[in-house]
Amino acid sequence: MAKPLINEAKKEFEVKTKSLTGDGVYASGKMQKEMSEKRIELISKIPTPKIEGKFSKEEFNIDINKEKIVCPEGEVTNKYRKGKDAHGETTKTFIFPKESL
Repeated sequence: MAKPLINEAKKEFEVKTKSLTGDGVYASGKMQKEMSEKRIELISKIPTPKIEGKFSKEEFNIDINKEKIVCPEGEVTNKYRKGKDAHGETTKTFIFPKESL
């Protein structure tokens, strides 16, 4: 729906679209290319690709306050390693025992 609305706004109201905000559906490579060609900033969450045999982060129950993570198969861990991200902020990488993999 975005492309026809952008075109209509330009034609009917002489409005120049500077940016488009949308959900993950708008993050396709094709849409990114089209918006870039029109010099429109696309603001959208890029969906995490699903890797065969792996769970996505969204499938885990993450409780940061209790420092506990439950995987989709019910395995629980509170073991983690601390690290730093690119901005120097402390991060926690939670680790499941190999037996549960």
